[in-house]
Amino acid sequence: MVQEEIGISPGLIDNPFEIGLISALSFLIGAFPAILPFFLFEDTKIDLVLSAILVLLFLFVLGIFKSRITKIHWFKSALETLLIGGISCSAGFFLGRIAETYFK
Repeated sequence: MVQEEIGISPGLIDNPFEIGLISALSFLIGAFPAILPFFLFEDTKIDLVLSAILVLLFLFVLGIFKSRITKIHWFKSALETLLIGGISCSAGFFLGRIAETYFK
């Protein structure tokens, strides 16, 4: 049915196990800069600041690597990834703060 309606043959569909493994590894690599400071230091305020700095640096570097695929200037790609990721991280942080006040 999928082959007739969309034109995708079963041979073109990737292995779901492989896709899941790649997704899980990508998540672990992406989460590593955010959680690393919490394993190294005991002061939560310092951990939070270091985590934010590492995540923003990671996003900038990720944007540089993205420029190789997209063929956009490396700085523009890095800045775009930094801004979108930074806004996303900030929204998650502040939504967590809001939820904390309601579920304390």
